[in-house]
Amino acid sequence: MDPKTLKARSTPAKSLSSASDTLPLSKEMRKLVRKKKGIKCRTRADLPAELNLSNSRKLIDVSELGGLRSLCLLHCSLITDVSALGQVRSLNLSECTRLRDVSALG
Repeated sequence: MDPKTLKARSTPAKSLSSASDTLPLSKEMRKLVRKKKGIKCRTRADLPAELNLSNSRKLIDVSELGGLRSLCLLHCSLITDVSALGQVRSLNLSECTRLRDVSALG
């Protein structure tokens, strides 16, 4: 990743409001969480506070994961947009080689 292409912002992005916690998760996200964690999640509020989705090679859209406390996306190489993850306290993006704009991470 070329450091010259990354732009930093002085303030982290705000995640979606808590009202969006009642919105249903996408079918793909529900399936992935069930496969990785063995739990059924229908809404963002159902997601665990800490989530490890390492090696989820088909994962592209992480916009639904912005309200988590800890998120590990190690080797998720298709992710390009992490703007919704600005309030995740502990975030592992190692080997996420297609990231374009990480300014939302502060």
